[in-house]
Amino acid sequence: MSADPVMDRTLSSALGPSVTAEKARRVFNLVSEHETLTSLHRGPVEQTERPSVPEEQPPGVRSLDGQRRRHDEGEEGSATLADDLTAQEQGLDAWWDALCSNDHETLLPHLSRTFQELNLPVSPVSVVHDTVELAVLTPGEHLLPRDTVGLVGGTLSIRMSTAAHRAWLHRQVVAGLTLSAARHALAAAPGLRVARVHAIHAEHRGEVADLSVLGVVDIDRDRLETADLDQDAESLVLHDGAVRHWDTEGEHGTLRPRPLDDLPALAPFLARLCRARGRILA
Repeated sequence: MSADPVMDRTLSSALGPSVTAEKARRVFNLVSEHETLTSLHRGPVEQTERPSVPEEQPPGVRSLDGQRRRHDEGEEGSATLADDLTAQEQGLDAWWDALCSNDHETLLPHLSRTFQELNLPVSPVSVVHDTVELAVLTPGEHLLPRDTVGLVGGTLSIRMSTAAHRAWLHRQVVAGLTLSAARHALAAAPGLRVARVHAIHAEHRGEVADLSVLGVVDIDRDRLETADLDQDAESLVLHDGAVRHWDTEGEHGTLRPRPLDDLPALAPFLARLCRARGRILA
């Protein structure tokens, strides 16, 4: 039922022989969904490397007469091709140098394309020196699964999530998306040292989108490279990130939103971002 046969056997054993196939499917789906939501920060990232012009494929075998007839024009064509390749290499070198120096006209479109290709709800806002500001749209707590799987008398059972568990799961999702945005940005732009991630919540009320900030965290490349991704996402954010805003309602409660009025420079951009994104998670 899942991609992990070991987990399948473990869950099947815990469910017991009397559990119906429908309930077993629900358990597997809930466990799989929970694993996905708490592992958003662990996905693979692809490092951007210096681009180069692809090498030309060797030409096919031609007859001697054909080679002689094309000798003169071939020399001219070879010279033109060499010039074109040189120009392409120079263009790619210039682009790479601009990317590594964090030129905003090069870096921001590159990051936008990267996040679009990854289908992530993240957009770059600005870059100053070696720091990029990112905005990531996060799902509301009401969009998370309402049920969870627990052990009762040694048997797995489905029950409604407690408020504390739902708050914890939501914080993990927000932190996971925050770390994922930073990891992909830093991998895509080798000249960046810090990704400042604004975790945004959008609550739609008809034609109006009420925006708030759930978290603002600086993720440093050096700290991220040594971070233990086996830890849960919120622990990583609090331990390895420079937290600018991450307040909860009590020690184990929901994240306390920060009014967008506190970030006036971001407000117009985030409003456009919210209107442009109709979906939070795939």
